[in-house]
Amino acid sequence: MVTVRAIRPDDRDALRAAFHKLSPQSRYRRFLGHLSDLSPAMLRYLTEVDGVDHFAVVALLERPRRPALMALGGALFERWQAPPEIVGVARLIRLRPDTAEVAITVADAFQRKGLGARLLSILVAHARRTGVDELVAHVLAENKPMRELLSTVGVVRSVAQDTVTVTLPKKSSRTAGGRRRAARAWRAGGVRFVLALRWLRIQRWSS
Repeated sequence: MVTVRAIRPDDRDALRAAFHKLSPQSRYRRFLGHLSDLSPAMLRYLTEVDGVDHFAVVALLERPRRPALMALGGALFERWQAPPEIVGVARLIRLRPDTAEVAITVADAFQRKGLGARLLSILVAHARRTGVDELVAHVLAENKPMRELLSTVGVVRSVAQDTVTVTLPKKSSRTAGGRRRAARAWRAGGVRFVLALRWLRIQRWSS
């Protein structure tokens, strides 16, 4: 099962581990260049977000939990192995009141399985809540899967060889109330999305 929740500062190590598991092609497509590691400053920027103008979620693979016995002070304690692994990240950064940059990264093993579409739908929902109706994405011209994915949520046009904009259908609410509600939800712990096969269940959760 894959769950999606708001990114947190304590995700730094897991995010860095996920980055190193990406293939060179996936890294290049995401960062538009050859990047060998994420610096501490980059990790802070990517994980310490306000949830409104900089919104980000992580998709976590929850592996089957198997108990293991751990000896401590002569006694045996049960501990759970296999912590969740980050297999996807989706991010929206506001550039102007009605425009935001979006980026999605999916682990190689989970590409072309619908996870990217689910993550994009979460970004679009947040954009609508906060008055954003134009998305900007930096996508290589050869990255046809991402360009096709963006075309499913709005009208796509290229403004440069590796930059596209997506105009969302006119359904977004341009109110400050939407931003306030998003901020309150984030401070309360955000929203947890549980993905399994072809269904999406949304649950409230608190940290």
